[in-house]
Amino acid sequence: MSLTPAWGFPSLWRQGTRKGRALSTKDCGRKRSLVRRRLEKGRAVMSLNSSGATSSSPSTPPVSFTEPSLEARWVEEQVARGSDEGKVGAIDDLNGAGGVRELVEKEKFVDNLRLRVLRHCVSGARLATFIVPGPLCSATVIVRSLPSDNSGIPHCLEHLTFLGSKGYPHRGYLDTLATLSYSRGTNAYTAEDYTAYTLTTAGCEGLFQTLPVLLDHVLNPILSQESFVYEVYDGISGGVVYCEMKGRENTENDLLEYAWKKELFKGTFLDFDSGGRTQEIEKLSNDEIIAYHRKWYTNGANMSIIIGGADPLLCEKAQEITHTALIQIQRDLGLFQSVLSFHPQPFTETRFVQHSFPSASEEIGSVTISWRGPRFDDHTTIIALEVLQRYLAGNAASPLYQKFVETEEVMASEVSGEIIAFPITAIVLTFSGVPNSSDDDGEDFESDGYSGIVTGSEEEDHDGISVNDMPSLLDQHVLGNMVKELLGDIVTGEWPGGIEAVLGAIRKQKIRFLESIENDVHEFVPGVLIPDLLYGTQAGLGMRLMQELQILDDLENQDLSFWRYLLRKWMVDSPRLEIAMIPSCGLADSLSREDEVRNKVSSQILGENEVEGRNQAVQVATEFVQRSRQLAKQQVYHDPPVATSIGRIPYSVEKLKSTPFQGQLVTLDTNFVFISFSFDTQGLDWKERLNLPILSELLLASPLHLKDGTEVPYTFVTQRLSHLAVVQSVSTGVGAEFQTPGYGAECIHLEIGVERKDLEEVCDLVLDSLRFGYITIERVKTVAGNLHSFVVEDLRNGEILCNASEVILHEKLRRGEKPQNYSNAAVVNVFGQYKYLGNLLEAINNGNCSVVKEIQSIKERLVHGSNVMLQIASSDPHKSFDIFRTKWNKILYDDAFKGPTRSTSICNPINLARTPMTATKSIPSLVAVAEVGIESSFAITWVDCPLSKTDSMYPTMELICGILNRTEGVLYDAIRGAGLAYEANVTLRVWNGQLAFVLSESSDPSMAWRAFLDCLDRFEMDMDADSERNNLTREIEAAKASLLFSMHEQKSSPANIARTTYSALCRGMEAGRDAEMMTERAVESVSLHDIQSCFRRYFNPFRDPSARAMVIVGNPPTVESARISFRELGVELDILSTDDPSLHLPI
Repeated sequence: MSLTPAWGFPSLWRQGTRKGRALSTKDCGRKRSLVRRRLEKGRAVMSLNSSGATSSSPSTPPVSFTEPSLEARWVEEQVARGSDEGKVGAIDDLNGAGGVRELVEKEKFVDNLRLRVLRHCVSGARLATFIVPGPLCSATVIVRSLPSDNSGIPHCLEHLTFLGSKGYPHRGYLDTLATLSYSRGTNAYTAEDYTAYTLTTAGCEGLFQTLPVLLDHVLNPILSQESFVYEVYDGISGGVVYCEMKGRENTENDLLEYAWKKELFKGTFLDFDSGGRTQEIEKLSNDEIIAYHRKWYTNGANMSIIIGGADPLLCEKAQEITHTALIQIQRDLGLFQSVLSFHPQPFTETRFVQHSFPSASEEIGSVTISWRGPRFDDHTTIIALEVLQRYLAGNAASPLYQKFVETEEVMASEVSGEIIAFPITAIVLTFSGVPNSSDDDGEDFESDGYSGIVTGSEEEDHDGISVNDMPSLLDQHVLGNMVKELLGDIVTGEWPGGIEAVLGAIRKQKIRFLESIENDVHEFVPGVLIPDLLYGTQAGLGMRLMQELQILDDLENQDLSFWRYLLRKWMVDSPRLEIAMIPSCGLADSLSREDEVRNKVSSQILGENEVEGRNQAVQVATEFVQRSRQLAKQQVYHDPPVATSIGRIPYSVEKLKSTPFQGQLVTLDTNFVFISFSFDTQGLDWKERLNLPILSELLLASPLHLKDGTEVPYTFVTQRLSHLAVVQSVSTGVGAEFQTPGYGAECIHLEIGVERKDLEEVCDLVLDSLRFGYITIERVKTVAGNLHSFVVEDLRNGEILCNASEVILHEKLRRGEKPQNYSNAAVVNVFGQYKYLGNLLEAINNGNCSVVKEIQSIKERLVHGSNVMLQIASSDPHKSFDIFRTKWNKILYDDAFKGPTRSTSICNPINLARTPMTATKSIPSLVAVAEVGIESSFAITWVDCPLSKTDSMYPTMELICGILNRTEGVLYDAIRGAGLAYEANVTLRVWNGQLAFVLSESSDPSMAWRAFLDCLDRFEMDMDADSERNNLTREIEAAKASLLFSMHEQKSSPANIARTTYSALCRGMEAGRDAEMMTERAVESVSLHDIQSCFRRYFNPFRDPSARAMVIVGNPPTVESARISFRELGVELDILSTDDPSLHLPI
């Protein structure tokens, strides 16, 4: 079928920008600012005005964007065009037959990236496609979906969309098809003003097979009452959406997100929570959702589709697929005129808002300061503001860090900045880990949580006052005034770091831009285009993709007067909104009691007949869903695509033969050099290893005393590394986050990513820090204070608390009660670190500074005495290795230094020694941890499973987990679908020899546990029953396809390849194309007999009370209820508090 009449003229241009929706300007150290929840995530501004038009003022007038009329048969989009003189090449041929002229050297790796945007003349929908090398192909379907209340209709509709469509009515068909097409399944998220449905496959063939079915679900969902009861709210206390929101609506993160957006943009759709509030979800009806779908989803002008992949005919194939779906949307042309009006109330005076959130600890809160920014398409100003935020809060040497974080009396543990895109943008600074010294009783500042306009106290001067003497930083305008004063001093006085610091921030912005193009294209391109597609743009679609590098070049020519003006106009002289989040134990207790009372009296309020009727409705819904799933299993599916057609990024691996390293070199096509190396920590005493988190923070952030006597401040090192390195991290363990050492716990791991031309300078900075860095008490106190704040935040998180409890109990059950035997995973977890850091800070305040010598000694023994594992990945790794080795030998082993004798043993970041778990009277194996402030329950049940990735049975175990965990699969149906938990999965934890069943945000852990055991029984019966073998065979094929997708995803970019090959090195495995093929063949060869043998060997222990261990975390009433429920199942839980000795080391 020829589709020429249905689509507008194609357009081709260059593109590429930073990753993500929200720019975090903090690049060094640990990212700990409040993370935006996925269902309501702000978008980083991603467009660019080439004209450099004058920015709109802070009091920006109302904005309206009108879609072009579709009266004409053809509509050509107003597109961004490149300049012949610009950094990005000119367009030779609109139809794509020509090409893009050669770019400058550093941009050559984006030469083949193209973007075409077309408008469908029948429906008004837009299609955007881009060509990118690599194995992955992605599709993102965007539907504008504005909330008008707090019922969460957009979020509920997102969930219901997947449960069957008019063309494919059976629940589970879509995700089975998607999985068979080499993907992990479909997914979706709800933002403030749109919903996105996503699909990523290995190879484009699978995406072309699945996309028509996904579009039919989006455009023609069944939206049955039974699905509503099953997925949204069952009328009692269950439902997937209801449980999800119940677990998060009172968290600090969600309360903060909702508060600042609502207050900054009053009178717009941001007045409402698109995710929904549980009290409003309870009142929602399915008819309202059906009406909402009819309003927003059947108007093509509200829809955009973004597709990227390596197929050169991608755009043509996408046109055919999408046209077939969109032609169904027949509407009066008048309805195609879609206007998005954004008319926030005037914001002319500074405001202060104080909110309480439930917490077991009242030690720290947070403060978020926001300003209205320019229009979303004033791209020159926006890019300049992003650079300014990177300058202000981009590293430990930046002004905001020096004032509030890197101080003896810490006023915040972290500062993060971002520009968030709505039709009018928001400039946001978040101060995390702010000490709470207020005597406030924990109630809101006013009864409704808002203070409105505040005057009088705003200009109080707190400069020079001790933190202990000043009002609480969480009190009205205290921190906000300090920020304003600091920014005002920068505007009128000496500019910290001079213009060089600004130029460094610009340089970092460029590096991020290029790195995102290379390594995260499928994530960032949709994020870049969505604001343009949602709001329209006067500059043309994709303008920022065209000219960000050119604008950054132009900004390099601006002097400090420009930056002073920018800072004054948008932040110093503009009214600000200040949100203070106050932790409250009283509120946590109150919410726990309310839930307890609510659960007890709900049946009395409803009445016996009403309860019976609702239970019957739930039963009807359950039977409906089960029938639908059974019918889905009987459908005919496409055969999986041919795996050999999936593209691959070529690379090769070569083992190092040079001392003092063990490791490998990886050759691949990249514009960067990725260096990973690890120091073995297993020779340290356990008490010394308590200092590893502090050492990790200080290793590249300490002052230097060079051998010629030169003193180099730590601020110079951290700032320079931040400006040059695209990746820069130090952690306890490989693949680690703070308190979570990852799969390679027994090491200090460094990871550096840098442009080739900067390799020598970065090597000098890193190796000089390792050799000449010295520990000071001031730096230790600052870092320990910040880490202590991070631990306090972690202890409020039920999921982190559950994982930490599991880690320490697992270590004790396996290794006994002698801490020397414990791995770093136990030594640095939140329980041990909370107590240790608190004691350390107290000792320092009392004048005990012995920790300085101890950490310095640990550093020297690791750097100069331990064995080292190294990997270098680049386009010319031999040259990069020669540079690194030469500097390593020169700096660390010159004649002036005689360090400890380096160990000749093999570095072993992963300790695979396996000892079976053994419970004792002093070490319980079945526990429930009670903590106020946790809204939902989390649980982990685990058994011994000493499989490694080199074990022949490992692929079989991965397939079993894939079958059980698959969306719309066994566990999904029995647990998530029944509203018992938001997420349930079985995972093999190779690094600690566990097979674990994990529950997240559970409404009833005991019922979920019973359902899990029933799933195991049913799965075993399916394996044995001949009548079920056809269905199980399909499940096996789907699991194999999903596992193969994961393998391709791990090799989908140069950075991913570097991480995956280093992971293999740590595990003692071979890496490279031959190893890949062997693994893929092993997966393909797994038989039903293999699955039966593996399942019975490793899953049967879950049924044996003496062979399993369990941790449940929740608030006290929930834990007590769980204890009673589990007792009825024959499981006796020991209830522990977070300060119970069983969860701590003997510190």
